[in-house]
Amino acid sequence: MLKSLRSRLLAGMLGSISVLLILFGVVIYTTISRSLLDEFDFSLEKMARTLAAAALVERGVIEVELAPELIPDFQEARGGLYFQYWVDEGPVLDRSASLAGADLPHFHSHDEAPVLQSIRLPNGQPARAAGMRFRPAIEYARERPDGAIQTDEFPPVTVVVARETAALEDRLDHLMWLLIAAGTGTMVVGLLVSVIVIARGLGPLRRLARDIAAIHEDELMNRVGSSGLPDEILPVVQRLNELLQRVEAAFTRERCFTSDVAHELRTPLAGIRSTLEVALSSDRSASEYKESLVDTLDISKRLQSMVENLLMLARLDAGQTAFHRERVGLSELVDDCWQPLTQAAAARGLVFENRIPTDLDCTSDRQSLTAILTNLLENCAEYTDANGRLWATGTADGDGVEIGIGNTGCQLTTEQVSHVFDRFWRADSARQNTGLHCGLGLAIVRRICSALGSTAVANVDCEGAFSVVVKLKDDRDRRAS
Repeated sequence: MLKSLRSRLLAGMLGSISVLLILFGVVIYTTISRSLLDEFDFSLEKMARTLAAAALVERGVIEVELAPELIPDFQEARGGLYFQYWVDEGPVLDRSASLAGADLPHFHSHDEAPVLQSIRLPNGQPARAAGMRFRPAIEYARERPDGAIQTDEFPPVTVVVARETAALEDRLDHLMWLLIAAGTGTMVVGLLVSVIVIARGLGPLRRLARDIAAIHEDELMNRVGSSGLPDEILPVVQRLNELLQRVEAAFTRERCFTSDVAHELRTPLAGIRSTLEVALSSDRSASEYKESLVDTLDISKRLQSMVENLLMLARLDAGQTAFHRERVGLSELVDDCWQPLTQAAAARGLVFENRIPTDLDCTSDRQSLTAILTNLLENCAEYTDANGRLWATGTADGDGVEIGIGNTGCQLTTEQVSHVFDRFWRADSARQNTGLHCGLGLAIVRRICSALGSTAVANVDCEGAFSVVVKLKDDRDRRAS
């Protein structure tokens, strides 16, 4: 099996050249051999007619008056020409000296037209022969006793003329070997030319391979050059550069993710350490120790929340999350997700409105919808201005439903809103005093939506109202887990 592109191209080119040369040789050989054979047969027909014209009736006797030295066709065929005459189906009238008393095959057509066939001469040589039956011309008619001229009692004569085909076969053999030699030479030259052409043609691929090999993991910003490359390779280079761009973006996100995780972990760990060091720096009362433990527990909760979010994102990215789809009432689910936030929201004077129709439902994974709505509500409750408003809306939309969670008091710009789904992203002007939030909530929302085949889009209007619209696909006919 040919695995090398060079070998495949060489095999394809040589195979194509071979087929063309064989077809060309067969056509040339067939055409020339047919032409030579037609010319050979035409000469035999002329000789047969000439021999027929040489048979005359003179005073009741059939005689052959033939002078071969005066006939050009006979001069050209001298040394390989044989002929023989028969009177009717009876005795031999005349034969050429070259037969040495032997006989030629006796054949003729039903009319006075020569018929041609291949024969074997008495000496064993192959030949072509033309036979015809004719009535000889009357030079001098015989007079009958009553004085009348009798012209119809002379029997027909058959003449067969043959000519050796050895010279013709030698010419055809010479032609065949000439075509074979020319074809072989052409193949050799074609092989050399193909090797050179293919080597030069594959040069851009070798240069492309060198350019790719020169790109290291710490130089992903480099791109493969396209100058001087054939048009057929340009799409490959373009797709490759796009792939490098995506890989570079993925590496950049991974580095940023690692840096952000380290930064997020450093702050709570430093808080736990400082709280414990202060508590252990001197003897304290039980209430003071308890206060330190409560502070440590709060920080631990933040760490636990961030680690659980990271694990959820990792499982989602690896496709290891199983979904159990069922009919879910959306208005009731939103109320359940808001319930744990009511106390903190009341302390800040926040007002929440659930505008989702009570009969609106969809078929989806309840646990995943709970995670989506909980993160959205927590995000809005955290960043709504004091005494502000929060709301939830829902409408049926084609083959799914749309759920919108919004809040007032947003200070983000339109450009900043485009980054709210990025992991660990924060806008300083709007995300101070973040509490337990570490910039993963909206990232989890989008990732879960993607896993469910849904979408999440963030918007902000001119009045500072921020909202996230989630379009859920309603899988009414799916019951798989």
